[in-house]
Amino acid sequence: MTSARIQSRAGQLVLPEAAVFQAYAVATISLTTSFVEQAIFTSVSINRGNHFNSGTGRFTAPCPGIYKFGTAMIAGNDNDVYRFRFYKNGAYTGNSLRVDNNATGSEYGTNGQMEIYLELEAGDYVSVFAKSDAGGDAYGDSTHKYTYFNGRFTTRLMIRFTTI
Repeated sequence: MTSARIQSRAGQLVLPEAAVFQAYAVATISLTTSFVEQAIFTSVSINRGNHFNSGTGRFTAPCPGIYKFGTAMIAGNDNDVYRFRFYKNGAYTGNSLRVDNNATGSEYGTNGQMEIYLELEAGDYVSVFAKSDAGGDAYGDSTHKYTYFNGRFTTRLMIRFTTI
């Protein structure tokens, strides 16, 4: 595992190895009525540091810090409720994207997007779990890239000691 380095040059912060990734779902997303970890984000446009694994759909933190994550999705063209959740180390974080769709089959599905900040230690991983209440499929395609998972390192956690 590598670690992100922060360097100061004339008062400017430089993050030469800061983790950043953007990945997309390129095909229809088969969902069930139970939350399942999604390994659907297989088209990766950026993966600085190689900390996102497109085979598992997991981002692994290279160093302790605050990270920002985002996900977006578009519902299928049916009457269903779609739920995408962020999980940290396999546990639900309490952050959920809910998209209620009342389509009848001929119109576009409703879409939604959310972003969160998480405090991670080196080796912690974050992934997206999803389900639909009626088991309908969500939309994904390689042209428009509606459904995505992204993240980036924002701030390194620092401990300061004060002499008394």
